[in-house]
Amino acid sequence: NHQSNISLDLGSSSVPQNPFNLPSLIGIDIQSSLDNILSVDLSREPIPLQDNSVAVITAFHFIEHIPRISSHLDARFPFINLMNEIYRTLEPGGLFLSCTPAYPFQSSFSDPTHLNHITEKTLRYYFSSSPEIIVPMARIYGFYGNFTCIDQALDG
Repeated sequence: NHQSNISLDLGSSSVPQNPFNLPSLIGIDIQSSLDNILSVDLSREPIPLQDNSVAVITAFHFIEHIPRISSHLDARFPFINLMNEIYRTLEPGGLFLSCTPAYPFQSSFSDPTHLNHITEKTLRYYFSSSPEIIVPMARIYGFYGNFTCIDQALDG
């Protein structure tokens, strides 16, 4: 049960996905001319929505394209910045669903635009607390959120 009933799909291309069938769907892609898809470069720009305004954020085959480090002073750690933006825009109790090629599978490395190699520890240990880690490890790099990891699995 969500307050906003908004689903936001990051890296949506021209067909945003809405796996929970929420009534309002917004996509974000680096270039778009469609009404329900915002044209935003999330490696440099914030999500253009208000704090706590989205029930579900999805990222299907997207976060691996966000660089971990940038030479731009305004976006030194683009992946950390993106995770902050996801945390900021989700309503309390909101869901973030991500599906991405992961290490050690070849699909993580085969596409030259995959700049961010995700491992089984990337999201769970760096962006959420756990019995082993009380404060997310990414805190030292400027991450201010604290996700609860509901489930994580390798497929393939």
